[in-house]
Amino acid sequence: MNPTAYAAIEITRDLLNSADFKNRHRVNDQAFTRVRCLSFAAVLVLILRKSVKSLQNVVNEATTWLMMAPVTASAFSQARRCGPH
Repeated sequence: MNPTAYAAIEITRDLLNSADFKNRHRVNDQAFTRVRCLSFAAVLVLILRKSVKSLQNVVNEATTWLMMAPVTASAFSQARRCGPH
């Protein structure tokens, strides 16, 4: 992989996992405080993908490549309400 691309990915990963970034971009103080199947970073990545497929297919694909336990489309919709729009 290109060193510049690798550095950009690392910076993005650090930013998505940063508590300060999460606190600035959540809807309220209670959003993303509990440990859930869908983390703030996972929800943000799914939003940024902006797929045209059905919501359940997008969530299923993401849980496969993120190596997460399967979640429902409803769980993603509820988590999406707590984050950036």
